[in-house]
Order: sequence, then structure tokens, then C-alpha cells
Amino acid sequence: TVRAALSKFKGDNMVANCEPLVSSVSDILYQELIFRKVLARMAQSFEQELRDLRSALTPPPGPARERLVAELKARWDKDSRKLHKERRKRLGACKERVHVQAMHSDSADES
Repeated sequence: TVRAALSKFKGDNMVANCEPLVSSVSDILYQELIFRKVLARMAQSFEQELRDLRSALTPPPGPARERLVAELKARWDKDSRKLHKERRKRLGACKERVHVQAMHSDSADES
């Protein structure tokens, strides 16, 4: 997270390590932007499919249509869970990268 990135470079380290800090925060923000865009597109697609399904003539209203709606909602749940899981994994990778950059910066400062 951005908070984790900032905490690695707090105090005097923040000024000395401006480039890796900005890079880390930029990576996190870009990944979050992409996540939000993909999630919004998924939601629009889901809503459109749901509207199309509900306004379609076949299958007629009843158990068959409700089953299709339930399948569509189950697919949405599965896809959105997968997207959130991938996001957590990417954020974990960013967090690890920030930690490694901070360690490298600290060892360079000691030289």
C-alpha cells in the first residue's frame, strides 16, 4: 500500500530516497487505477448482460430465466473474487518491492 511505501522511507530517508519512493507509489497507484477500470468494465458488462437477459423473450419469465440470472450472478461473484485476489497479490508484490528498495537504499547509505 502507499502507507507501507511511505513508512519505509520516513524521515531523512524520504528525501534521500525520493526516486524509489516515487516509483513505488506510482506503481501502486497505476495498478490500483487499472484494477478500478477493469472492475468498472466488468460491472458494466454484468449489468448489461443482466438487463439483456431480463428483457429477452426467451426463456420466458420463470425458473429457467431465474436459473440463468443465478448463473450470471455466480459468474460475477467468481470473476470479481478472482480480480480482487489478483489485486491483493499485486499489492503484496509492490509491498515486497518497496521493502527491498528500502533495504538497498539503507545499505547504500551505510557505504
